[in-house]
Amino acid sequence: MKSIWEKLGATEIIMDLPLWVDNIHCFLFRGKDGWDLLDTGIYTPGAMETWKETFRKLRINPLDIRQIVVTHDHVDHFGAAGELQKLTQAPVKMMMQKNSLVSLKDWLKAILDEDNAFNYFGLPRELKEKVIWEKITQFKNWAPSIPNIEDISDQETIFLGCERYQILKLAGHCTNQICFYHPDLEVLFAGDTLVTPNHLNITTKEPLTEYFNSLELLQKKKIAYLIPSHGKPFTRVKIRIGLIAEYRKQQLAALKEYLAKGSTVYQAYLFLLSSSGALSDLFFGLTEVYYFLEHLVTQGDIKMITTKDCFYYLNLKGGERNEMDERRSGCSNGKD
Repeated sequence: MKSIWEKLGATEIIMDLPLWVDNIHCFLFRGKDGWDLLDTGIYTPGAMETWKETFRKLRINPLDIRQIVVTHDHVDHFGAAGELQKLTQAPVKMMMQKNSLVSLKDWLKAILDEDNAFNYFGLPRELKEKVIWEKITQFKNWAPSIPNIEDISDQETIFLGCERYQILKLAGHCTNQICFYHPDLEVLFAGDTLVTPNHLNITTKEPLTEYFNSLELLQKKKIAYLIPSHGKPFTRVKIRIGLIAEYRKQQLAALKEYLAKGSTVYQAYLFLLSSSGALSDLFFGLTEVYYFLEHLVTQGDIKMITTKDCFYYLNLKGGERNEMDERRSGCSNGKD
């Protein structure tokens, strides 16, 4: 009996990452007249040598790569796309929007702008500057060239190898993520949609609502086998989705209770998520908690107060304003 990989005509390539996750799973799909590549990993000289060695082992002429498809705009998924495009001359295809992280200069300009929300999260000045500097360094080193990109936002299906996949647009891990569903084999190449832990990095007005909508959409799909970008493939997908949804709801409930005494985003992050680990965890973790807080504001469960220094969030049903002042005194975002 053929394995699922043989049925899909797919080969998995595991690329090392110097991040909180230590590798990413990329894929090559064999077609009748060439190969398709899904996700690239970051750029490093070693990573490029891994790709070249993979091509040699599979007897792939780099010019036989028909397309490079990217699930979303995080550097661990698209970082090497520019260099691989130079090597293969293949088009790079992804869902592209104006606020995409692939628009590197615009994104960095937005993060560094003094009016950006990140500057109101309540981080001490030195820590904030360290986090921003690390992100800038990562992008410069791990995505040294940005490819010419073909936007497939309006596309509903795509061939990967010889198989046609439905393109699913799933908000949750980020705004612009696309996943690839094979309805006959009930297989989903899911990107980072159900990776655990799964930082939310959406940039819409209702991030948590869209996230839960994505989980609901996946619950309705017949998925026998889910292939994530990080971690092992798994079955019993509906159970996993239910557990993730419940976990997120528990996080929201705990955060709401914590806000009886008010909090900055940074303080809420220290309460809800681990404060240890790589700075990239801190960057994405802060963003996730910010979206949690904004969701609770939208739902009418808490209020947000803006000062010249910070955003403060308070569950007015659970505490008094003077209790909030105790936490406000510890806020410093580094502004003079």
